[in-house]
Amino acid sequence: SPKAQRKMADRRYRNSKGRTANCTYRRYWTVNREIVAYAMSRRADSEMVKEMLEKAAPV
Repeated sequence: SPKAQRKMADRRYRNSKGRTANCTYRRYWTVNREIVAYAMSRRADSEMVKEMLEKAAPV
């Protein structure tokens, strides 16, 4: 299910960044949920997803 997929991406991202990423992560997860959904539907690897998120992240 999409919710489960989101949860998994959530966990993966947090694990890769460590605890301090949580707040920034949460802030732009909502902005970029479409990106993540698209990337997941394309079976993109997590590195690609991370790149997309970093590019779209508010500085």
